[in-house]
Amino acid sequence: MWGGEGPRGPILDGMTIGDQASILDVLYETSLDGVWLVSEDRRLLDVNRAACTMLGYTRSEMLGLSIRDIEADETPDEYEEHHARILQARRDRFQARHRRKDGSLVEVEVSLQQAPLHDGRVACFIRDMTAQRTAERKVAESQRLAALGTLVAGVAHEVNNPLAAVLAHQSIAIEELTDLLRDPAVADREKVEQCVGRALESLREAVASSQRIARIVRDLSVLGRRDPRRSPVSPGEVVAEALHVLPLPAVERVRTSVVDRRAPTVMASHGQLVQVVVNLLANAAESIPAGRIGEVVVRLSTGDGGTARIEVSDDGCGVAPSAIPRIFEPFFTTRRAAGGTGLGLAICHAIVSTHGGTLTVESEVGKGSTFRVELPAAPVGA
Repeated sequence: MWGGEGPRGPILDGMTIGDQASILDVLYETSLDGVWLVSEDRRLLDVNRAACTMLGYTRSEMLGLSIRDIEADETPDEYEEHHARILQARRDRFQARHRRKDGSLVEVEVSLQQAPLHDGRVACFIRDMTAQRTAERKVAESQRLAALGTLVAGVAHEVNNPLAAVLAHQSIAIEELTDLLRDPAVADREKVEQCVGRALESLREAVASSQRIARIVRDLSVLGRRDPRRSPVSPGEVVAEALHVLPLPAVERVRTSVVDRRAPTVMASHGQLVQVVVNLLANAAESIPAGRIGEVVVRLSTGDGGTARIEVSDDGCGVAPSAIPRIFEPFFTTRRAAGGTGLGLAICHAIVSTHGGTLTVESEVGKGSTFRVELPAAPVGA
């Protein structure tokens, strides 16, 4: 198949061209991966046994076929563009799907090299990835179902508690008003005021619980939201707006300073990034023990690889090492007694991930935490 070209390498040094060709033929025919020799006009000049088995053809049937007869996914324009890139680079490695003789598809990884074949021919090595990709999809589906089960259980738990409160307080209000209407002493103003007062208090509690449910639903909608519209965004402007809209209770608990070392512009949803920073700042404020004013520092800088980095550090209570692996899970919270739903950090993580970035945490109990957002810098000229 190699047309008499002599390979080079210490193993074959000293062998005759014939011996070298024999060894290559053995390797060629016993390879578990498919091997093609492709002409300059992209037709198969030779194939090994594994390639025939992979696609269900005999050798004679495969010889003369065009790559277009086998490639299953690329459009004609995409195919021509890909071929032009291969000619320029003289090598490539990519994932593809090939069509078998019976019409079924096989998922493959293709590695090709033109050098040292200088006459336009290309050697292609094709690995059947179908079984591996199928296994990966099964694992991913299993993980998705497990995550969905955790999310559903969390939703049920978080919604059931305030829902039970809504129903209980509504029932109390109904009982109070019903008793009032049935009481022959309805003209007693003092009793009327007492009954109405208790009913109103119960309704207020019901409204508060309903608002908690509404907040959970709103936060869950953020977790499921698709990529937002994006435009060039300055991290410095994001932090400035987040500090401006930060809720007053959080503002009163901490002193916040900003260290701006000019993080690069990012392609992002301005509003969603503000939401991330507000959540991180509020989380930092909530970590400060009662009775003292905390210190929060926001640092803007260029991260490794030219990313935009936003860090929010606090001197609060910190996070236990056992909790850190779960800290971005929906409904996981260490502040449930204080009314936390465990959705704030999960939402931050989801937003940063959809922007192609990462959100990580470093923490030490009793000393504080640092949450670090890393986002890809916007392309030059964006």
